[in-house]
Amino acid sequence: MLLITSCIENDIDYPVVKLQFLDIVVEGQSGNAIINTETNTITLNLDETVNLKKVKVTKLELTEGAKTDLAVNSVLDLTKPRKVTLSLYQNYEWTIVARQTIERRFVVNDQIGEPIFDVENRLVVAYVTTSTSLRTIQIEDLKLGPEGCTMAPDYSALHDFMSGQTVTVSYHDITEVWTYMCRLLVMTLLRLRLMLGQMWCGCPDKGKKGLFSDLKSVRSQQENGKLWMRLI
Repeated sequence: MLLITSCIENDIDYPVVKLQFLDIVVEGQSGNAIINTETNTITLNLDETVNLKKVKVTKLELTEGAKTDLAVNSVLDLTKPRKVTLSLYQNYEWTIVARQTIERRFVVNDQIGEPIFDVENRLVVAYVTTSTSLRTIQIEDLKLGPEGCTMAPDYSALHDFMSGQTVTVSYHDITEVWTYMCRLLVMTLLRLRLMLGQMWCGCPDKGKKGLFSDLKSVRSQQENGKLWMRLI
């Protein structure tokens, strides 16, 4: 007896269904999720008290039929962008990004303007008047982490800022070491036109204006009876 076998190929084309997040809500979320269907990216604005390592999903809506390992009550680590794959006939990769703004404060006596925060390098600088002694600085307020964080040592006992001071900030299971310092800000114009950041001031050279952004070295001079400032 001769047996005849054959192979049946499945050449049916599957429909193309673009899979999307329709909505997602997590604990501590502020406002609606920002869903970008062109880049397949979701941005979640979170309160400063949220632990980014443990973000709980409370609501999830997807395109009908989409499958994923993400679900309500899933706990996400959003300290870095989280990749999520939606699957049906094709796979679509999405990225969930957390955006968290922490209110930080550094206030001292005789302070001028707002402090400058360098979050990446964990550095903050407050500028004070030239009549202020850097050895007797009084800290009025200091907050370098989210609400409820702890800071050690106790900053209220620190007054000498001839050099920078360090403080360890702890919250959730995160530990950061910050440096905070005070610097003298020389002001010689009759009207304060120098603020932390960029400044414009009149220059004696042909009456032109110059844009200065470096506050590290400021020298005042008097020329032709006019007060002016220049960087050195």
